[in-house]
Amino acid sequence: MDLSTLLNEGLHIITTGIDLVGIGIVLWGTLVATVGFVRIKIGKFCGGDFVIESAHIRATLGTYVLLGLEFMIAADIINTFQRPSVQDVLTLAVIVVIRVAIRYSLGREIEAIAQASGKQK
Repeated sequence: MDLSTLLNEGLHIITTGIDLVGIGIVLWGTLVATVGFVRIKIGKFCGGDFVIESAHIRATLGTYVLLGLEFMIAADIINTFQRPSVQDVLTLAVIVVIRVAIRYSLGREIEAIAQASGKQK
């Protein structure tokens, strides 16, 4: 094997690991949000404030999703440098634009939830 092939295989393994970390973060956030949701639904019958607590859960889930997306974008960028064809660069650009749009909208929603939670306390 030549050095280029070894480097490409090594980078592929690394980017797969980075993608898996991103997916793991999103899955973990989903689990945390699900457990939190179940807890507040049970607590709802005990006098808990569902609206405020569910807003915190949404903000928490959104934070995990944003962090996971950052890892996945990093892996996509590294992958594109491995095989820099015009098609790969265009594909990366579309993926990044979509993920940045999602990140922006989730970020705004998280800020709105945090501000609303701060006002209601």
